[in-house]
Order: sequence, then structure tokens, then C-alpha cells
Amino acid sequence: MLLKSDRNEGDALVPLAHVRENEDGSWEKQTLIGHLEAVSRLAADFAGAFASEDWGRIAGRLHDLGKASPAWQKHLKDDSGCEPELAQKLDGDGGSAPQHSVAGAVAAVCDFRSREDPMDVPAACAWALAYAIAGHHAGLADWDGDGRSALVSRFQEAYETKVVEGIGQYLGEGDSQINFTPSMLHCQPPLPKSFLGLTAENYLGESENFHLWVRMLFSCLTDADFLDTESFMTPERAQDRGGYATLAELEKAFALFMKKLSESAADTPVNRCRQNVLNDCLAAAEQHPGFFSLTVPTGGGKTFASFAFALKHALRWGKKRVIIAIPYTSIIEQTAADLKKALGSALAENVLEHHSNLDPQEETRRSALAAENWESPVVVTTNVQLFESLLGSKTSRCRKLHHVAGSVIVLDEAQMLPLPHLRPVLSVLKSLVRHFGVTVLLCTATQPALSGRFAEGRNAFDGLPEPREIVGDVPKLFSVLKRVERVSRYDLAKPVGWPDLARDLAAEPRALAVVNRRRDCRALYDELNKLAPEDLFHLSACMCAEHRSDKIALIKSRLKGTKEPIRVISTQLIEAGVNLDFPAVYRAACGLDSAVQAAGRCNREGLLAEPGRLYLFMPEKPSPRGLLLKGEETLKSMLMDDKNLDIFDRDAISRYFRRYYADVNSFDGAGFRERLLDGAPEFKFWFRTFDRKFRLIDEENQISVFVAYQNEETGADGQALIDRLLKSGPERALMRRLQRYSVNISLNDAGALLQKGVIAATPREGFYYQTLPELYSPKFGLNLDFAADNAANVFIGL
Repeated sequence: MLLKSDRNEGDALVPLAHVRENEDGSWEKQTLIGHLEAVSRLAADFAGAFASEDWGRIAGRLHDLGKASPAWQKHLKDDSGCEPELAQKLDGDGGSAPQHSVAGAVAAVCDFRSREDPMDVPAACAWALAYAIAGHHAGLADWDGDGRSALVSRFQEAYETKVVEGIGQYLGEGDSQINFTPSMLHCQPPLPKSFLGLTAENYLGESENFHLWVRMLFSCLTDADFLDTESFMTPERAQDRGGYATLAELEKAFALFMKKLSESAADTPVNRCRQNVLNDCLAAAEQHPGFFSLTVPTGGGKTFASFAFALKHALRWGKKRVIIAIPYTSIIEQTAADLKKALGSALAENVLEHHSNLDPQEETRRSALAAENWESPVVVTTNVQLFESLLGSKTSRCRKLHHVAGSVIVLDEAQMLPLPHLRPVLSVLKSLVRHFGVTVLLCTATQPALSGRFAEGRNAFDGLPEPREIVGDVPKLFSVLKRVERVSRYDLAKPVGWPDLARDLAAEPRALAVVNRRRDCRALYDELNKLAPEDLFHLSACMCAEHRSDKIALIKSRLKGTKEPIRVISTQLIEAGVNLDFPAVYRAACGLDSAVQAAGRCNREGLLAEPGRLYLFMPEKPSPRGLLLKGEETLKSMLMDDKNLDIFDRDAISRYFRRYYADVNSFDGAGFRERLLDGAPEFKFWFRTFDRKFRLIDEENQISVFVAYQNEETGADGQALIDRLLKSGPERALMRRLQRYSVNISLNDAGALLQKGVIAATPREGFYYQTLPELYSPKFGLNLDFAADNAANVFIGL
């Protein structure tokens, strides 16, 4: 600490938050008070979206309080080389940066609890500020039990080392050693008396929403901190932010596109239905915010119609952005491309495409920045990105959340919401609508039964309120758009061998077969290749994303360009969002929703003289144990009860989901109740532990392998990227590109491939990559036949 003898009379040490060296060697300095005030203003503005301005303001004022300590100031000056003479006069070892974030958290809790004025909310609410402030770098912590990183442990250490008292010795006026106003230690204005519209009477009943409120405050603080720091440290980067079109401009451009599309469309029953769906969506947009459903058969135009609803509803009710969440990256790429085309090249940059398989060549500097906090007016993303952010703990994930508040969320293919985590997902959706100004649209051909009561006993929970259906007459719409019939050729009680199924497919000039396993896909392809090798295609997740995209584009061109035979064997990755059109579809036994999705690739445009044909068959092996098998058995049971069951009927779909859900063991696989609800009234949350458990895609038993896929026509070259990785290491841009050249495989298969020496791992980072050229086929992708013959036949997703 500076001694009085080290200072001239009237001098004071002004604490700094950041320093930046200019090209001429001079220094730009951001004072700590300036940084705190700027972050306070930004965080308050962000938190205004959910009526928590004062909470955001206080979090911003206190978040970097610990940087006022002489030890931290010494570290800043030693590390940067700024003011070396002054650094020598400060206490501290000058080594690694002293922990600074907990000081403001302690100050907030102490100040809250010292008040004598009666509060409308319990003192425990001060811990909301503590979680956000203490975690604004490291992420939201567990309450306890996580070693030194737990919030209670950090507070205990702060009390033992007298962090706040130490800062208090050199905060103040007059003879203080640091020119720092005392209001920074004692919160001004006074702490708010409520949040989320709470009263003493409804406090306990609303506690289910507290964890999301903490995350929202955390998001406001972290984004404000990042943005203010960026504006000082890298002003050229900050200048690339913002400047997006208004929703009114986007709505005007999209309405013009839809008008031209309607005028140019042929007068067919399908196109008339699509226009009626669009009209229903535009009318429903005037209704009050809340939960809506859009139940439209596949091919009914729901992508554009739902976007039209979202834009108009956002304008009518003052929403800030449209977020479209989709289960599969293959659908995201198509949806984003369609929306960008609809808005036109001048407005295309307003659509942010955010997912792990995004082609870096499609990413601009502005879109990369927008992906950090979702500031663009339209976001197209995955369910994984959305829900693992809403229920996450990491700064990078949660930073964007305050921009989710006040939005319209379109959940495309809503039947794909993750059943093992349905409780937290539905809970957070209810919280968003109730307290954060969000409207949610559930969009699908197979509307899941998400209302009512789920589970029993202590694990029982309420689903969503009954959503308002947008389509005026759903049964009539399904009847008019019914372009496919289920044909009972196969007995679902008897497995069909691959040779027999191949003979039936060979008799079809154009057909699609969808199976449940990647090895099944290869086995059926091999049998059909013996009978009809011409224009035969294989699609599975043994192929990397770049390979699949190229192959799907080729299939589409063949379907549109000629009348020549074409047959495709695929896993279920093809069922959602891949707009292919076959006269006949063969589907391995599955859940009803999957069967309907497969049928959506059949007679999609309704141009056939006769209805398209859907054949359900029992493959040689049933679905793997788990939810896939439960769905398969549920549909088989319904078909046994009624062999003439219309699987496209809305009531049949509802009955299916009720029976399916009744057989699910748990809707809370990550411990939502124990970790985020039971301790909520006292603000005792286990954010970090829940985050580690909450994964929409279970990756614990699989690894990613970078593959050497190459395509001379498109310029794809996975081998060149692997070579760069081995030579230069994992650069960020390179790793983004390699995501599109990765294939997930089971640990069993990985062990066998490693043993055979056909894959290897980088020595430092442990990234797996292909070493044998023959391991990856331009027809099939990664050849799992290299794996041991007795490897477990584990289903590893799509």
C-alpha cells in the first residue's frame, strides 16, 4: 500500500481498470471508476428488459471493486510495463493477477444485510448479485461442495483475508490513499425492494424462476463488462458491432418476398394451403404474447409462415429479435439460407447462423462478433446452443441471455425437445414467457403433448400452459395436405432381412429407405448395390458434415434434373428439414413422430397422380435400448390395437405422445430439482454441477475424429486441414473449419481403430485424426468395419 511519505501533498493514486500501449510507446489508461460507471450503465440498460435495472446497475458498480487493491494495481502495472516506478511502491508480489471478483460480491451481501430498513424480499436475494459478480470471469459457481471455487468457500477465504476491510482502508475522501468515492462500497441507490414482481405472498411460489433471473443478471453484467473492455482495449473491433436493420425493415422486405412468391406460385391445393397457413400466422400475430403452436404437415410452408408470424408479432408487441431454434444443424443451414435469400442480399447479414458446424467461409467478422452475444435481430441456432445457454454456467454461454429476453422464440420440430431433460426445458420456457417478455411458438407436424401433469410424487411437475393453435382448422389442413398413405406390406412382428428389403427397393425406380443405425445403413446399401448399383446413394453420420452437405446437394439435383432412377439409403438425419421428394419411402420401425417425418420426404409437393407410399418394416435388429426403442414399441402397440390407424391424424399423434411419455423413466436427468429448485428460496444453487450434467447430446461415450474427406469439385480438403493441425497446432479458425470434417464414433470403435493404427491423436491436445487414407470412403464416410468384430453395436446419434 502506498505510504503517505511516498506521495506529494494532495496527490492520490487513481486506480486503473485497463491500460493500452499506443504505437508510439505512450499509454492509454482507463480508470477503474470510469470502467465501473460505464459497465453499470450498460448492465442497467440490459437488465431493463426484465425490469431489473437497479440490480444491473449495482452489479456493474461493484463487479471490479477488487481491482482497487494495491496488489492488483501492482500486477496491472508490472504486467503491462505501465508506470513501473509507481508499481514498485505498491504492495504485492507482482506475479499472477490477484483474485479480484469476490470483493464486490462480498460488499454487496454485507451492504444488503446491514440495512435496518425493512425489505420486501429476504436478504438471501443479495446472493443473486454475489453469484453474478463473483462469477463474471470464471462463471456461475456452486453454492458449496466444489472445493475452493464454490461460492461459500470463496466468501470464507475473503472474510479470512479481510478483502473488503482492506479495500475499505483506502477508499474514501480526504486523507484516503485512493481517489475513490465511498458510494462504490455502499450501494447507491439503495438495493431494490423486489424483482420479477415478487411479493411476500408469492415469493416461495415464484422461486422456480430465481435461477434464470440470476443467469440473466449474470448475462447483463458479463456482456456489459466485455463490451466496455473491448471498446477501450480494441476500439476497432467494437466499431464492427451494431448497425443492424430494424425489425420493421426486415418485416417489410420479407412481406414483399412472400407477396412475389405467392403471385408466382402455381395454383395447386398444396400452395393454396400454404397461403392459408401464412394468413393464419399473420392474423395470430396480433394476439397477446405467450405460448403458441403451429401444427402444419411437412411441406405445408411452416418455415416461412412461422417467420412471418414472429416478425409481425415482434413489431406488434415491442419484441427485440426473433430466435429460431432447431434440433439439427442440417436444418439450420437450410433455414438460414432460405431466410437470407428471402430478405435479399442487402439484409442477409441480419440473420445470424450460430452452430458448431458453421462453415467458417460463411462467417464474417460481424457475424463472429454477433455470435458472442446474439445482438443481431434474427438468430438461427440449435436447441443445444439455446438450452445449454439458458441452463448453463459459463460466461461464454450465458453472455447472450439478456438478448433472449424480449424475443420471439420459434422452436422448430418441437417434438425433438429432449425428454431426459424435459423438466428443466419446460420450466425455463415458462419462466421466459412469464417474467422475461418472451413469446414461444411450438412449430411441428407432430405436436407433442407438453401440457398437463408429468411424472408422480416428488418428481411430478406441470408442463406448459395449453398453447394457442394458430391454424384455424388443423384436421382440415391435414386432410387437404394428406399426400401419403401408409401401406401395410410388412408384418411389424416379423423382421425383414436386408436381401428381401433390397429386392423391394430395387423394384422402385425412385425410393428412400430410412434406418436407425449407421451399420444398418451400410448393410442395406451393400445388398441393394448388388441388385441396382446405378444412382444409389448412402447418407449417414459416418460422413462428416461437409460430405453430407455435398451429397444432399447432389441428390437434390438428381431428383429435380432427370426422371432417372435414384435410390437413397439413409439414417434418420434425412427426416427433418432435408427437402427431398420421393414417391415411396421405406422406414424402419420407429416412433410415430419419426414415421411422420419420414413421410414428409414422400410426395412432398403433391404432384403425383396417386398418394405417395410409406412402408414401415421391422429391421433385422430392433432399435437400441432407450428412448428410440420406447418410441418404436409405443407405435407398434398402437398399430396392434388398430391396424388401420391413421398415423397422420392429430388425435392419434396426441395419444402417441401421452403413451410414450408415460413410459419415460425420468424427465430430469441432470438433477434440476435437487440442484436448482430445492434451495432456490435461500438462493442456494449448484450452477456448475448442473451445467456439467445438462447435455442435450450425450458425448460421454464418444469422441470426434477429423477425417480426410476431399471433393475436387467443391474444393473440400480435409487432409490439408489435418496437415495444418499437425504442423501449426489448434488455431481457432482452423478448428472451426475442422468441425465440418469431424465424425463422432463410440469409444468402443475408437479403441479398435486406435489399436489398428488407422487413427491417432495429436500429442499435446489429444485431437483424433485419420491416418489411413482408405479409412474414409467417398461413398460411405468413415468405415467402421475396421473396428473389432465384437465391438458393441452402439447407436451414436445421427
